[in-house]
Amino acid sequence: GMARNRPIWLGRNVAVSPLALENIERMVPNSIGCVLERVNLSDTGLINIFPALRIHGDCEIESFRLTESEEAHVAAVLAQKKPFCVGRVKDMDLKEYAVGVITKMSLKDCEIKHLSLAASEEAHVAAVLAQKKPFCVGRVKIMRLWDYAVGVITKMSLKDCEFEWLWLTASEEAHVAEVLAQEKPFCVGRVEMMWLREYAVGVITKMSLKDCEIKYLSLAASEEAHVAEVLKQEKPFCAGRVKDMHLWDYAVGVITKMSLKDCEIERLCLTAREEAHVAAVLKQEKPFCAWRVKDMVLREYAVGVITKMSLKDCEFELLYLSASKKTHVAEVLKQEKPFCVGRVKRMDIWDYAVGVITKMSLEDCEFEYLSLSADKEAHVAEVLAQEKPFCVGRVKDMHLWGYAASVITKMTIHEDNTMERFVLAGHGDHFSRILEEGDNSIDLGRIRTGGLRVPEEIKRKLRYTLVDGEGEEVLEEENDEEEITTSDGETSWFDDEEERS
Repeated sequence: GMARNRPIWLGRNVAVSPLALENIERMVPNSIGCVLERVNLSDTGLINIFPALRIHGDCEIESFRLTESEEAHVAAVLAQKKPFCVGRVKDMDLKEYAVGVITKMSLKDCEIKHLSLAASEEAHVAAVLAQKKPFCVGRVKIMRLWDYAVGVITKMSLKDCEFEWLWLTASEEAHVAEVLAQEKPFCVGRVEMMWLREYAVGVITKMSLKDCEIKYLSLAASEEAHVAEVLKQEKPFCAGRVKDMHLWDYAVGVITKMSLKDCEIERLCLTAREEAHVAAVLKQEKPFCAWRVKDMVLREYAVGVITKMSLKDCEFELLYLSASKKTHVAEVLKQEKPFCVGRVKRMDIWDYAVGVITKMSLEDCEFEYLSLSADKEAHVAEVLAQEKPFCVGRVKDMHLWGYAASVITKMTIHEDNTMERFVLAGHGDHFSRILEEGDNSIDLGRIRTGGLRVPEEIKRKLRYTLVDGEGEEVLEEENDEEEITTSDGETSWFDDEEERS
């Protein structure tokens, strides 16, 4: 009796003999009492022994791994009508034909921390997809489905499930063909974080997400073919209520097919590392609406996507643009017609994306915070080369970092503006372009007392009026910037209250 209650490891990676298989198949169901701690069976008919095991529902199995490349090795299990108990499993990993075994498990009251299903051939999941009745997987925190196993999700009963993380990956179009062919959408329950990769991106169009609240949604596609089916469809699909949405590479174009009217996205992040990733978006003539987005982050070639958005009535808490290469913003800088960015409270622009500000229509904008950062002189070359100055509207707090400091020589600020703070942070060559200007030639307008943070040698190039809290002009005061000496002995000027982010 004691021996049977002692937890055992059940493991084998070679096939059992035909005679052993016959003996296993003749075993009476639920006849062998045992306590399992770990299971790791690979390419062995021993998988068929599970219906004969009497595993208590309170049994806690740390790891349950089954891999089977031969259909015959799971035939006896799949032929069972009555499901068998596997206890409480923390980590379940089923591969190839073993994926089908999950449909014969009694998992209703299970809490699985991590469930992974992977199938490299369509035949591996044929039996699962053929069944009409959905099967229960219990309560799963993290679920990962790979290749043909992605289709298995349509056969799961997930209405009452709450996933912390749902991950679907399909490297071939055939992996998701069955899913995309079906007309009726399927439910995925409540999902905190959803990651869809490659061809699995298209699966989102078949999910019933109208009433879902997704904390984090990430779509990534490295090839155009991965999203071809999504971009073909004319009717937009609902992505539910998403707080944080990240679209990568070719998946950036998927946003043009989403119905976001009722969404309130806290953070929308688009990243495209190649020009081709956004080519389809930039070609379209009709702009698409991003509706209500609090923070929008555009990186690399995705910066250009902003020119195709309808943002007139949008209100952003933060607009962040970053481009590490000149080519990332080449298409934006070519266009003559300025584009609208809506109402923006805080705008952060980095590197080559700094030049994009010259193409924005900002005359009526009111920024609470505007930050431009450039580590290289080339980042601002396009801005400095133009003869016509650009307007940034009204700005309360302006920070210019590194070579972006020189941009003030091409900038105009609304005449009714009063800045609470104006900061130039950099050293040496960062200010060389400003020092070429005449004294009192760069107009900054009105600045609150205590809000001017610039190097002393730069002050004489600026024209400004210091005002108090009531807006009344006051006499020039001692500059209160903080001097920081860098490791190479040069002097750098940084705001003493806020560090560069």
